[in-house]
Amino acid sequence: MAGYFEWSGVKGNKQPFYITDRDTGGLVVAGLYETWGDAQLSCTILTMPANDDLEHIHPRMPIMLTPDTAEDWLNGSTEKPTLTNHDQPNVIYYPVSKSIGNVRNDSPELIEPVS
Repeated sequence: MAGYFEWSGVKGNKQPFYITDRDTGGLVVAGLYETWGDAQLSCTILTMPANDDLEHIHPRMPIMLTPDTAEDWLNGSTEKPTLTNHDQPNVIYYPVSKSIGNVRNDSPELIEPVS
C-alpha cells in the first residue's frame, strides 16, 4: 500500500494524518488472509504498539516490513514476535484534509498535506 490514514485528537476535533515511507513512498505491512467457502475472503492487517515516532498520533500501528522482513514473512520463515522486533521503515506523517472521512471522496488530493 502507498500509506495509511490515522486520526488523532479528541472527539469532535480529530485531525487525520497520512503515514507513508519517506524513502519509497509506499509501505509493506504484515497481514493474514483466508478463503471461506466458494468465494469469501477475509483478511486482516497485523498491528503492534506504536513506535516513538507515531505513538502521539495513535497507540497502535500496522507491523511495517522492510524488504528483508517482507520476504521472510511471505516465505513463512518468521513469526509475529520476530516481526515486531526489527528495524522499521523510515516513516513520515503529516496532516491531511478531513474530507478523507467521507467515503465518497476519492482523489489523489486526499494525501496532500494541509497546514
